[in-house]
Amino acid sequence: MRIGGVVLTIWIEVGPLSRAVASSSSQSAFHSSAVVQVASFRRRRARAVQKENLAKRAEREKLAEAQRPHVVVGHRPGAEVKWTNCDLAKVIITEKDLEETEAVDCPLGSVAMPKHLNYGVGEREKEMVFDTLPQLSALHTVASLSHGNLSMTRLQERHDEVIPIERFKSRMLARVISLKNANAKGIAFENRRRIIAAFSEPSNPHDTGRPEVQGVFPPQSQRRNICNTRKTNA
Repeated sequence: MRIGGVVLTIWIEVGPLSRAVASSSSQSAFHSSAVVQVASFRRRRARAVQKENLAKRAEREKLAEAQRPHVVVGHRPGAEVKWTNCDLAKVIITEKDLEETEAVDCPLGSVAMPKHLNYGVGEREKEMVFDTLPQLSALHTVASLSHGNLSMTRLQERHDEVIPIERFKSRMLARVISLKNANAKGIAFENRRRIIAAFSEPSNPHDTGRPEVQGVFPPQSQRRNICNTRKTNA
């Protein structure tokens, strides 16, 4: 009994201690699990907030980039009216302008005249080529065919026959001397000439050193063409 009593006494003394240790371990485990869950939740929440902030920042940067003036053309997207209404746009010649023609009444009939002729063909040259020269050519043709043996009626008939030929020559010549047939350097030269004349003082129409003239070189049209080419090839 004593041994049993001792054993019993030890069991009784150890039993509550074991339950106390087990209870303490269970409470500690429960407490540690809650802390870990809270910390994990905070980390997930922080990552979500960071991701949301990065998305908002990217959206703001995208919007700012869309509204930022273009480094080449100088205005914001959708603000083309600023370019079309400026003085420079009204001076320079574009590809669209090269396609335009206008009907001009000449002595031998109407001719579809390009609005922009090649360098060296001014109003004086145009009058000589399309007014004077066709009439002289027609008279010369009639005179060479008559040999002085035709009546005035027959000469008039020959003259009427030659008129359509001379009119055709005038129309072909108008196409040949159109600025559309010039190369890129020729068109750029004409644009520079027009810019200098437009932005110089009337007293000095060829003032290339004027600040207003220097401020538009190279012409904005060339920069816009380069920009459009890069967009097309992208």
